[in-house]
Amino acid sequence: MPRNVRPFILDGGNLNIKYRLWNNDGAVEGHFPHVFTELDGGTFKRIAARQGATDPEYFTVNGTHYAIGAKGKRHGTFERRHGAKRYTKDYYGIFLAMAMAMGFKESASVYLVGSHAPRDVGYTNDLMDAAMGEWVVEWNGATYKFNVVNGTPFDEPLGGWANTVLRADGQAYANKAINGGVTLVLDIGGYTTDGLVIDPGGQVDYSTATSESIGVINAVRDFEKNFKTHNTVLLKEVPRLDETKVNDAIRTGVFDLRGLGSVDCALLAQETRQALANDVYGFYESFGGAAEYDCIILTGGGSALVYKELVAAIQHGNILVADPHQEMDKLFLSNVRGGAKWFLLQKKLGMVSA
Repeated sequence: MPRNVRPFILDGGNLNIKYRLWNNDGAVEGHFPHVFTELDGGTFKRIAARQGATDPEYFTVNGTHYAIGAKGKRHGTFERRHGAKRYTKDYYGIFLAMAMAMGFKESASVYLVGSHAPRDVGYTNDLMDAAMGEWVVEWNGATYKFNVVNGTPFDEPLGGWANTVLRADGQAYANKAINGGVTLVLDIGGYTTDGLVIDPGGQVDYSTATSESIGVINAVRDFEKNFKTHNTVLLKEVPRLDETKVNDAIRTGVFDLRGLGSVDCALLAQETRQALANDVYGFYESFGGAAEYDCIILTGGGSALVYKELVAAIQHGNILVADPHQEMDKLFLSNVRGGAKWFLLQKKLGMVSA
């Protein structure tokens, strides 16, 4: 790979866009909500006039204006795209361009390492086509130019496996015991739960790559609907609930409603987690059960949410989360971190080139 082409790892999850790269100080990573809304020129000019050009939640990509995160929601309805509709320049390309600006903070020629769900394996050419070419991003008071010249896709569960098994430099195995056995990776994400079997020596059995429509976002919606039903008086003047707060409520059993105080929702949270775990367990059973695998690796942010319930259901003697330090709050970053390790291994083996 030419020295002037810089690798950029992107995991476009349904809840968060995650990225990782390297600069002179070492590895850099970050994430932002998977919400971006297009703004008309007049609206953007009014915002810029009031707030200047340094609000980090406003972007201009190839001349089109966008707001992300909470501000994106305020300016319109955002619909997450799936399948072929996701891997287009006006969707995948846009959040890639935003991520590159946040990560590099300087112009660059880029080699993209982009993740996808196993169910989207048929769209990998579309993913690359959506990313290729030149991107001009105005963000946070600066203008950056990116040229994505080449890249390679990778399955999201493979990222979780790599983050568990490989060293940070991707050059050797940090967990030889796992590498020597048959591993099932379960990736619980926003809209899907993905599964992938990896044989001894890191040989991926791509015929097993499967996705089901089981994810955190639907669980969040069910919880929000039920919570509103049980708290109609309290929430009568609350048009919508913050998605991050809903996720925290499901995890902790306490709903922080800011100005309305905190509400105990432990029972409803437990019911929500158990229902999601039950669905994931049904998916797990389709892979044959505990006797088929030496190790099970759980990755994705949803794994942190239902870890206790899922471990109790699966009852396997060697269940790991896809973080070398077993840190639950880092699981949503596991696939992008593993993608970086996988890329370094592929580079060592001569399998990637710009």
